[in-house]
Amino acid sequence: MAKGNLSPRQRMINLMYLVFIAMLAMNVDRKVLDSFSEINTTLEKSVELTSALNKGLYTDLEAKAGLYPGVMPKAQAIKASSDELYTFLDDLKASASSGLKLRDDKTYDPSSMDSSYDMGRILFDGDKLTPKGEELLQKIEAHKQVLLANANEASKARIEEIFSTLALDKNKGWVTEKFYDQPLIASLTKLTKMQLDVRNEEANIINSLTNKNLKSALVLNEYSVMVDGPKVILRGERADAAVTIGAYDKTLSGQANFGGKTASLVSGRASYTLPTGSVGRKSIDVVVNYTDKNGQTFSKKTTYSYEVVEKSKSDAVLAPTTSPTNANNNVAIKPREVTAASVQADKMLIVYRGVSNPLTAAMGGVDPSSIRMTPSTGSLSSAGGNRYNYVAGGGESVTFTVTGRSIATGKPVSGQVTYRIKNIPPPRATIRGESEPRISKASLGLNTIEAEIPDFGFPVNIQVTSFSVKVPGLATVMVSGNRLDARAMSAVSKARPGSSISIGNIKAVLVGGGVTLNKIPPVVVDLKD
Repeated sequence: MAKGNLSPRQRMINLMYLVFIAMLAMNVDRKVLDSFSEINTTLEKSVELTSALNKGLYTDLEAKAGLYPGVMPKAQAIKASSDELYTFLDDLKASASSGLKLRDDKTYDPSSMDSSYDMGRILFDGDKLTPKGEELLQKIEAHKQVLLANANEASKARIEEIFSTLALDKNKGWVTEKFYDQPLIASLTKLTKMQLDVRNEEANIINSLTNKNLKSALVLNEYSVMVDGPKVILRGERADAAVTIGAYDKTLSGQANFGGKTASLVSGRASYTLPTGSVGRKSIDVVVNYTDKNGQTFSKKTTYSYEVVEKSKSDAVLAPTTSPTNANNNVAIKPREVTAASVQADKMLIVYRGVSNPLTAAMGGVDPSSIRMTPSTGSLSSAGGNRYNYVAGGGESVTFTVTGRSIATGKPVSGQVTYRIKNIPPPRATIRGESEPRISKASLGLNTIEAEIPDFGFPVNIQVTSFSVKVPGLATVMVSGNRLDARAMSAVSKARPGSSISIGNIKAVLVGGGVTLNKIPPVVVDLKD
């Protein structure tokens, strides 16, 4: 095309070819820059979503700090380091993008996206790095060390790779390789990708720390003394009372003191024979000294009250018997026995919302067949005799009014007991019964996300309705139902072997109870392949 003996016509044709090729190149260049702009916008949206999810992690961690002993200081260090690097990267982007021009449709003008001047003047001084460029390297390395100090062994290789500052070309530094003479929009996109890495790894480490501690966390988080025994006792009759701690924990050891007499805790429970030699109201101060599984010693106390009454000679009932005491009706007359009652500490008077709570109504000195019970809120159904099933309504407490007819006077009597209404304990999400499973990608797609409440005394059926899947380096995927869908599995298939995938933002419903469960801790899945 450049020969000197070409005719003027041929030279004109060749020049037109050159102009055409240059126009094509300019058009391709514009499309590439537009693509970078779209990618940057998508990454920024992912950063916003991940930041919001991380905020929820910290809120949940603060609310349940007792379940995660020792985690809060580590979480605070990770958050501080993540915020510091994230803010530094944000400041870099703000300084470099000040020269970008917006078009009418709010997208960047390609003519301004192509410039490498703004990023170059911030990070480079000739062939050397500026103080800001050196600071970028230092902050990335410092943040990496904080993450490595708190990560498990399976995550360290991934962190080293993501936050590596080693250049592929040994003749260039990492900052030079990433940002020197690069179009501005490409540099901004790389900085946004680094921000996403910061938030992703922040979430991965926090999830790993909380799941590790949740496995060993003590289920009971509040201890109280419970005394179980009869409230009304016939004089001279043997009556036993038992004391337990909490709800209760069989691993606790120690001693209980009943008004000066001691009894050892056996499987978390101590028994004592109540004095019944004289009539009247009695009370015993109960003090329990115990040691938990961590070796810490505690002391709890309460007061147990009961009443001793004389046996009645006139109050009698007819009961079937085979004794020939009365040949006409084949019955014998025997004294009425006073029915025993159970007493729990006041703090344990609780009914749960969303489940059927079994209750038994009883009143001393009252004809059992006359006993009736009504709640101030919720619904009550009979389960036979003086037993009931209660379904809690609104509010924070319910008062049960018990009425009956006195055996001695025949007059109506009544009493009230107030119970607190509590939500059921927060469920634990699992896959194959594990909260931190290690499985293959294929197996993950075949299993369902389930939720359960360990050591809860009520039969419950919990159905997971939605959750999110977070694969390192990719945008969070929201899933409806309890099984990973095609979009989620597509993201999982792109994860590196050994990656930790977070399944969070889990929502579930209590089947038959009409209760929505939102505060469910996430599941961290370690991939085998």
